[in-house]
Amino acid sequence: DDFSRVIQLNPEYAKVYSNRGTLYVQAGHVERALDDFQAAIEIDPTLFVALAGRGRVCHQMGRLEEALAHLNVALEVEPEAAELLCSRGDLHTDLGNYGEALADYAQAIEWRPDRAHAYRNGAWLLATCPDEQFRDPDNAVLGAPQALEVSHGQRHPALDTLAAALASAGRFEEAVGTLQQ
Repeated sequence: DDFSRVIQLNPEYAKVYSNRGTLYVQAGHVERALDDFQAAIEIDPTLFVALAGRGRVCHQMGRLEEALAHLNVALEVEPEAAELLCSRGDLHTDLGNYGEALADYAQAIEWRPDRAHAYRNGAWLLATCPDEQFRDPDNAVLGAPQALEVSHGQRHPALDTLAAALASAGRFEEAVGTLQQ
């Protein structure tokens, strides 16, 4: 309600549309969120948070090619946005662009070595990739513990990834022990 009131008072304030769009995402109203991100971008075509939000919402909606185009535009505005590289890596994975996904995760790690998301999803892809050309259990086992080291808060996603990496490498007893953690 507060954001809507600000929009009534100042309909040219791009950031408030983006902020309201973020709340809409959290509330599960992705169409409204997309409308607000688009409104913000029409006012300020370089507003990174709106550009990134629009791409992420399109990904959520299954509009994958459109999402990729939007995330690429956002990365033109903020080329070293490690978390957005992770999002694009996730999208590339969904598109079956495994090499591009791994490159995005690796670049995110290079820029921000504290990104658990990049370690975790990169290791998961290396452990479970449906395309054997990109499956690399040994490197998955090396990367998954890095996610544990930089995880803040809940560790279970990183442990799940480590278990998948260990299983992929044929280390089943260790995988079961990790799952039990």
